[in-house]
Amino acid sequence: MTGAKVPRSRARRCTIRVELPGAPDGGVRCDIRPRSMDAWAVVGGTALRLHLGTLHRRVLPDRCSWALRKSGGVERVLVITLFKEHDMPWPTLRG
Repeated sequence: MTGAKVPRSRARRCTIRVELPGAPDGGVRCDIRPRSMDAWAVVGGTALRLHLGTLHRRVLPDRCSWALRKSGGVERVLVITLFKEHDMPWPTLRG
């Protein structure tokens, strides 16, 4: 996926915004685990993947979320909110 913005990290939450090249036409899936995250989207018949193999620290998957937001009138911005296990700054997303 292209267009990923530097995450905002507020206390226990870290928000990642990924602008997709168009509206998903084949669905979106996000798999958030305690130490990793994967997101997939199908846009224009092409499968796109955002893979963060090992996160900086643990997250609480049950409290994490994702959603599609509009940009230019089209739902094409994937917003992923990771809820961190501990209230501490992350210098990077990956461990």
